[in-house]
Amino acid sequence: MTPPCAKKNRDQQKWEPQNDGAVMLRNVATGRYLDDNGAGEVYTSWCNTDNNYLKWAADERGNVISLVS
Repeated sequence: MTPPCAKKNRDQQKWEPQNDGAVMLRNVATGRYLDDNGAGEVYTSWCNTDNNYLKWAADERGNVISLVS
């Protein structure tokens, strides 16, 4: 198993900036996005730009810090 912070794992997700300033995190291999159910459970799902639980806030360094909604 490859350690989660290994160099080869860094490009497995893409940060997709949204017009509202949020980012959506997409897994390159599956095409699925990091999602939340509003109760703190995180999983992946297909893209739906109307789903605010797919939108995440990032700090000035680009680190994801919280769910937008």
